[in-house]
Amino acid sequence: MKIQGVIDKIKAVGIRSTAFGLGICSLGFYLFFGLGDSFTYALADERLRPPQSITCSPNQLTSWQGVLVNYRRDDRILSTLINTFDGTQESLIITYQLEDFLIDGQPFSVDDWVKIESAKGVVRPQVSVRVWLCHKGDKMQGAVIDWQSPKH
Repeated sequence: MKIQGVIDKIKAVGIRSTAFGLGICSLGFYLFFGLGDSFTYALADERLRPPQSITCSPNQLTSWQGVLVNYRRDDRILSTLINTFDGTQESLIITYQLEDFLIDGQPFSVDDWVKIESAKGVVRPQVSVRVWLCHKGDKMQGAVIDWQSPKH
């Protein structure tokens, strides 16, 4: 729907244009000053918006957020155990490529391993992750892991 159509609908239900304008300005301020991520994550019934690389439908998508409690990786395979913020424990073993990873929402590079590992295959304490999995039936079709670098 075009913006003008939204404005017309809002006017039709009796909300004054000035209040709407102030709301839009407040939202723009909120997003401009870097608070937009938390706002975006709060939308849609508190679900995170998946990365753009996720192409499966929402009905085929599962996501977790949590802290790594077990982690192993070599040049091809990654194994994780995650204590989720929802109180569950989830495990994931995947064959990976760097394109499957993000760090703090941005593309992951080889140089980013030092942000989450103290040595190859040894995760730093309190590293959080966001994991998105695409399923078709009982088969996983893809995974994206967004590493949350520890804040010191």
